Amino acid sequence: MNLTKQTKFIIAIGIQLIILFAIIIFKSSVLIGGTEVLLKIEPVDPRDILRGDYVELRYSNLSTIDLNLFKASPKDNDKAYTSLIKNGKYWEAVLVGQQKPKTGLFIQGVVSDIDSNSADMIYGIEEYFIPENTGINFDFNKGEPYVEVAINKNGSAVLKQLYVYDTPFEEYAKKYPPVSLQQKSRDARRISDTIQLQPALESYYDAHGYYPASLNLLAPEFIGSLPKDPIFGNDYIYAYYPANNPSRYHLGVILETRYEFLNEDSDCDSSIKDGCALSTDGPFANGFNGDDNGVCGVEGAQGFCYDIVP
Repeated sequence: MNLTKQTKFIIAIGIQLIILFAIIIFKSSVLIGGTEVLLKIEPVDPRDILRGDYVELRYSNLSTIDLNLFKASPKDNDKAYTSLIKNGKYWEAVLVGQQKPKTGLFIQGVVSDIDSNSADMIYGIEEYFIPENTGINFDFNKGEPYVEVAINKNGSAVLKQLYVYDTPFEEYAKKYPPVSLQQKSRDARRISDTIQLQPALESYYDAHGYYPASLNLLAPEFIGSLPKDPIFGNDYIYAYYPANNPSRYHLGVILETRYEFLNEDSDCDSSIKDGCALSTDGPFANGFNGDDNGVCGVEGAQGFCYDIVP
């Protein structure tokens, strides 16, 4: 029987739809009848985690497994079953074998890479769809992220929900609108301003033997003009210790976006005694909380705190 091109096209589309519906039905059956577990997400480089509208996930004590936990030496592309044990809030690997366990909870995966001490595993739950542009304003290293996964009796897993700060990601992301190029540009300038201020502060210290009690004392001798916030025109946040002849300082700027530099800042709280892992007799003068979500202690402000302690 000769089929027309149109008929072949319709058949091809029909086959694809059947496969799609089969996948949906299978995943739905896992979600409905599977055992729900929580898996902790590993710290990641936020520059690598985002891939379009998906976030790529790796799991603590599950994505990379010590070879000592394997019943037999694994090979690339081996199908394997990872037995799970609950450790506090989260589940993690306790044993890996090629035979399906007869008891206990386990997840089915594939060995993807092996080195001298460990093997990477893929379970089919490594991608999570997120609304466009919402991931850029979130640091997956500091939101205590985890996922809820459903696992059926055969070890097949379906990713149900991504959580940050114990809140569904989609709900949390509503707090932050999509990031614009203008916001990114302004934040880049703010970071650049802190880079300019640091050598000026050190030059002041070299000249006086202590840091200034105000950023205004830097200009014009140690810096041509004092940089200001590109929107509000105010000085950047500055704390120092002690009050007389300061030997330390704490510098902060409020960013509009979760810039990748937030992974490299100090996250210092100079508003408390012994803050910033420093032994002090009291808090810094004008001390502030430099936690990323602390907006540098500025009441009523919105954004993220980037802070520096030399």
